[in-house]
Amino acid sequence: MFEPENPFTPGFGDTPSTLAGRDDVLGRIDKAMQRPRHPDRTLGLIGGRGIGKTAVLNAAEAAAHGRGWAVLSVTARRGGRLVDSLIQMALTPANWPEAWQEPAVRAGYSARSPADPAARSPGNLRYSQMGATLLSAMTDLAELAASHGAGVLITVDELQGMNDEDAEDFAATVQHIIRRERRSLMFLGAGLPVVERTLFADEDLTFFQRCRRIVLQPLDSAEVEYAITAAIEEASSSIGEDAVDAVVQEASGYPFMVQLIGFHAWEASADPAGGITAADVDEGIIQARAEMGQLFIQPAWNGLSAGAQRYLQAMTLDQGDSSTSVVAQRLDKSPSCAAHYRQELIDEGLAVSAGYGKVRFAHSALPHWLRGNPALPPPPDVGTTPAAAGRPIVRPEIEVALRADPLINAAALAAELGVTASYIRQVRQAMYGKR
Repeated sequence: MFEPENPFTPGFGDTPSTLAGRDDVLGRIDKAMQRPRHPDRTLGLIGGRGIGKTAVLNAAEAAAHGRGWAVLSVTARRGGRLVDSLIQMALTPANWPEAWQEPAVRAGYSARSPADPAARSPGNLRYSQMGATLLSAMTDLAELAASHGAGVLITVDELQGMNDEDAEDFAATVQHIIRRERRSLMFLGAGLPVVERTLFADEDLTFFQRCRRIVLQPLDSAEVEYAITAAIEEASSSIGEDAVDAVVQEASGYPFMVQLIGFHAWEASADPAGGITAADVDEGIIQARAEMGQLFIQPAWNGLSAGAQRYLQAMTLDQGDSSTSVVAQRLDKSPSCAAHYRQELIDEGLAVSAGYGKVRFAHSALPHWLRGNPALPPPPDVGTTPAAAGRPIVRPEIEVALRADPLINAAALAAELGVTASYIRQVRQAMYGKR
C-alpha cells in the first residue's frame, strides 16, 4: 500500500513547503535585491528560537540563486572564525553560480599563488587565503558578480555568536564595499533578541547600528491555520476543524512548533491519506512538546543564569500572564534585581513582555516542560519564602479569592491551592488587617 510522504519538515533551518506569514518580509528582501541602493540591503532578522529566522534566510538564499547571484552562507559560532570561512567560500569557484565558472576560468581566474603578479592584477580573485583579506576577497567577488549583471548575498545566522574580532572585520568590509565602493552586495543576518542590545547597539560598530531590522512576530491564528492545512492539502489529505483549532492553540504562533505538531500528527495517523484527526493532533502535541524540550528548551535552560531559571519557575505558578512585581516577591528580590532576570529571558527568546508590569512565556511548551520535568528543583515556595519588608508573598489567585470573599474559610482555600492555612491568614491580614 502506498503511504504518502510526510509533508512537514521539523528540522531547525529547514524551509517548510508552505512558508506562512512571511510574505511581507520576503517582499522587502526581494525588493532590496532589485534595487542596489535600497536600505534593506543590510538587514537583520530578530526573533526567538523556532520563530522561523533560518527558514527566511533559506528562502532569501533561494531567491538570490534564482537571480544568478553568488550566495555565501555562514553561521556565527563563539570561538570560531567567521571571517576565515567567508574568505574561503568567496575564493572557491564551486560557491559561485554555475554560469560564472567557465567564463571565469577562460578569463584567467585560475588558482594562482598570491606571489604570482597576475593573481594580484585588478579583476583577478586572490584564491589563496595566504595574503587574502575579507576586503580583497569580497571586492573581487563583487566585481566578478557585476561582470555578470548579478550580486553577492551574505547570510549570517546566529548573529549573537559573532565574536568581537569577526564583527569588527566584517562590519568594516561590508560597509566599505556597499557604501564606499557601491558594489552589488547584500547582507542578511539573523539572531536572538539579545543582539538588539549588543551587536546592533555597539557604538564602535556603526555598520550594525545602521542596519535595518525586522522583528519576526509569531504567526496569527489565520496564518497557523493556513500553514497546517495547506501542507496537508498539498499532500492530498485533509484535517478536521477541531484538529486545526488544537494546533492553533498549542503552537503559540511558532512556525517550528507547527511543523513539529504536523509531523508527529501525520506519523501518528493510521491512515494519513484518509485525513488527520483530532486524536492524531493530540498525539502530535504530546510528541512535539517532548521534542521541543530536547531541541529547544533544555539547551536554552542550560545557558541561563540561576536567577533567570528561578524567574521562569516562579512564572509557572500563574495560569496566564505573570505580574513582574509578584514574581519579584516570590523570588524575594527587589523589582530592579528581578528585572535583570526578566531581560535575560527576553534576550534569549524565552519570555516576552505582555504589557506594562506583565510578562509571559514565549511559548506554550515552556511551562509544560518546567512543570513536568522531575529533574528540576521545585518553584519558589510561596507559602514559606520570606518576603521583603515582612509582607507575605501573594499568589494572584489567592488575592483574587480574598477580594471576592474576604471571609472565605482559610483551611478550605489552602487545601484547594496547596498552601498552608496560616499563609492564607497572613495574606488576609496584610490585605484587610484581620485574620
